[in-house]
Amino acid sequence: AHATYAVAAGDMHSAGAISGGLFTFGADENQRGYLGHGSAAIMLPSRVPVVGERFVAVATHSLHTLALTDLGHVYSFGHGDCGKLGHGDEASLSRPRLIESLAEMQAVAISAGEQHSLVLTDTGVVYSFGSGFNGKLGHGDQRSHAAPWPIGGALAHAVVSCLAAGTQHSLAATRSGRLHTFGNNAAGQLGHGTRDSELAPRAVDALRERIVQIAGGEHHSLAVDDAGACYSWGAGEARERTSSWLGGWLGHRSIEDELIPCRINALGSVRVIAVAAGSWHSLALADGGAIFSFGDGS
Repeated sequence: AHATYAVAAGDMHSAGAISGGLFTFGADENQRGYLGHGSAAIMLPSRVPVVGERFVAVATHSLHTLALTDLGHVYSFGHGDCGKLGHGDEASLSRPRLIESLAEMQAVAISAGEQHSLVLTDTGVVYSFGSGFNGKLGHGDQRSHAAPWPIGGALAHAVVSCLAAGTQHSLAATRSGRLHTFGNNAAGQLGHGTRDSELAPRAVDALRERIVQIAGGEHHSLAVDDAGACYSWGAGEARERTSSWLGGWLGHRSIEDELIPCRINALGSVRVIAVAAGSWHSLALADGGAIFSFGDGS
């Protein structure tokens, strides 16, 4: 059998599912627990002890981590504020714990935002939990949920095939390729041509192509259609905490904001098969194995 690998990067740490094992490394100076070892720092990839499970995917952000097993179980650990660990409370965990309310379902995908989490089941239903501020949970209001709750609205009768949690917004694409977004939209990262936040999933009307891959950053979003074309939208630049200006992560040779999806022409000669979005940069993987990067390089 071939070894399986899945990796995710947080602010100050990394996580991976490697040949069934769950590994983390990096810094956790404030002891939030997102490394899963109860340690402040792990300098080399170290296996997180979880008995009897084989991990196939990981998701992490600044303060918490999600891990998915081959049986569709979801574990979470780290800082528990707003209920983003999904255990019905706001307790933090330094070791992985199975999300019991999802145990009878088979999860197939996970994603972690700054204060919220998303889980996709094999039936195409998306569950969200954590902070509901600006509507990023997709339930039509701004209430937080400490336990997984199915997203309805425009997704109630849809079969979702992929999802992504940005820092403060969410994206979900259906099996038919229709993209829906919700949450914070101050930078236009929802792609609706406005800067108004959305409390429930809303279809991105400007993107009619069949979307098969998506990613959400802090201020921007990325999508890939079934022909391998890559699109970006949201903030073209932003002021960092140091008050310096950064930009370029949309890949359009400018730092102008894009309030609706715009195809990245610089990637027009390749077929993109996967994308990732950080706070200040973007990555695109081509089918030949080449990786393209753009954004702030400092």
